[in-house]
Amino acid sequence: MKATFPDPEPDSPPARQLAGQTLDEVAGFVRGTLGCGCPDDVLRSIRMDRPGCGELPTVRLQVGGRLLICLVGAPRSHTQADRVQALVVQGRAERDAGGYNRFRLVLVTNGTPDATVIATAEARFLAGAAGDEQSHLHRVARQDVPGVIRPD
Repeated sequence: MKATFPDPEPDSPPARQLAGQTLDEVAGFVRGTLGCGCPDDVLRSIRMDRPGCGELPTVRLQVGGRLLICLVGAPRSHTQADRVQALVVQGRAERDAGGYNRFRLVLVTNGTPDATVIATAEARFLAGAAGDEQSHLHRVARQDVPGVIRPD
């Protein structure tokens, strides 16, 4: 049985294939901001959806069948930070089941986040990743994320 993120919320748009300028903008973010070294042909196919993941707004990107990215609004409480561990466990399981090479969890911050909450989120990521070198955590400012993939 394939492990996946929960189904999208009823009022969220369905998964869609990105195209044109949107695809170029998101591919630039994946390569430039996240540092992905994927070849150009991988970045020509990006699917996006907004799965329901509880308290944290979430956007999932499936990049060329090789890279799985989950963007989440940075946690604002320790309770939300605890949710990060479940997200990385789910992301790793989906990465493995789908044959992706890597999983990247991106915390999208707005303003100056609470340092202790972010430290808790980072610790939960490490616990969920359990030394998995194919899972990566990124912290990116909201203004550096293309609007179409912002998880807010």
